[in-house]
Amino acid sequence: MHVTSDGSHLITLCNAWPKDKIIISDLSGNLISSFDTPGAFTFGATYNGSRNRIIFSGGQEYDGNLYEMNPLDGSLSGPLVQTGFTQPFLAYDGTNILASFSASGTHGVLTIPISKFDANTYDYLGTISVTVNTGTDVNGTGSMIAAHGGNLYIALGIPEFNIVYQFDSGLNLAGEIIIAQINPGQGIGALTFIKDDLFVLNVSTDELYRYTLLPTPELIGEWMPLSQTCKNTKSGTKCKIKGNFKMQNIGNLGAKASHVHFYLSRTNYYEAENILLKSVSTGGIKAGKGKRIGLNYNFPTGVNATGKYITTVIDIYNSSTGRNETNNIVVFGPIE
Repeated sequence: MHVTSDGSHLITLCNAWPKDKIIISDLSGNLISSFDTPGAFTFGATYNGSRNRIIFSGGQEYDGNLYEMNPLDGSLSGPLVQTGFTQPFLAYDGTNILASFSASGTHGVLTIPISKFDANTYDYLGTISVTVNTGTDVNGTGSMIAAHGGNLYIALGIPEFNIVYQFDSGLNLAGEIIIAQINPGQGIGALTFIKDDLFVLNVSTDELYRYTLLPTPELIGEWMPLSQTCKNTKSGTKCKIKGNFKMQNIGNLGAKASHVHFYLSRTNYYEAENILLKSVSTGGIKAGKGKRIGLNYNFPTGVNATGKYITTVIDIYNSSTGRNETNNIVVFGPIE
């Protein structure tokens, strides 16, 4: 079973024989209508409000095709798009249909512009890398997906998981939500948003859980070139490193003023032996905004960063706690 919403209705895909069904109800669960799909093995569904159409995948056995259904009379169009994946799950972000997939252990998203939905083409948005040590083969398995507030929310489509991952619009991992009501071995059957609340389906019990996502800041960063230059002087070789660190708040709440620390490290991870080069106060950063922080450091004569790393720790004093505190360390290197 798979559940999605257009904000006013619940749209449920039910596995049945010989054909799966799409059931439309109000938010209280009262039945409005139900229709057969073209065949069995229907997976993801979403609602395209601009066309007043339900879009669903897998009209025949694992073919990955996308179809459109008129929710008023059940009439079908399609297949309109061939994704090339066996079990894509779907979401709608207001502009594109997003089809999530898993193949060879890599989780990715296809974006299909609504303006091109009547063409048998699709565009590739990018890949998402999520490392989860489960020992389970996820080849060909879809990933439940929802879009809200410029972010994507994705749950792996196999029963061992009860984690929803949050990604920003650039497909950077921004946080995770543990669904404590779902035990290992049950799994997440569907994700959808109604207004600002996330609804999660327990695939084993068919129970629907409601989560209110509290506003939080989420600070991330990346280097916008960092380089080292050296020159010979009478007193010896003098080197310096120079670059810009781009810091962003991808959360939905402003971040308080915090500090960024830049360290010189022998290894590509943060450790107590790192040498502090510079500490910078960032000031507050509004939700969805960013700042560039410059690093210009002159090493003592005879000292350089060659073969070493610059380890950057964002919000080192935890002034703004985000959903994902594991992305507060950014490593660059080794430096040439």
